[in-house]
Amino acid sequence: MQPINQLLLTIAKILEEILTETDPLSLQQASPFHTSRTPSISIENYIQRIAKYAHCNSVCFVFALIYLDKIQEMHQNVVLNSNCIHRLEDCHQRRQINWRRNS
Repeated sequence: MQPINQLLLTIAKILEEILTETDPLSLQQASPFHTSRTPSISIENYIQRIAKYAHCNSVCFVFALIYLDKIQEMHQNVVLNSNCIHRLEDCHQRRQINWRRNS
């Protein structure tokens, strides 16, 4: 894989810290984004793959981080953990790609 840039590495570390705090928490209810199994790919490698294959720049990932924060603010019952972070990240990146194509 291509080398990950420093901003993407920082975003991955922030997300990993969030997951470290939230993974031990018990879920009151799972969202449609939660999976029954934790994906085997690390969040850092996942972000790197999205950047490589979807041709997303660093700005998309900054927006994704803001988006995830807003989801947490608006829906406090949704716990961002290892069972949903990949799907939420993917969802946001697809939204960003469509937005860029339509602009």
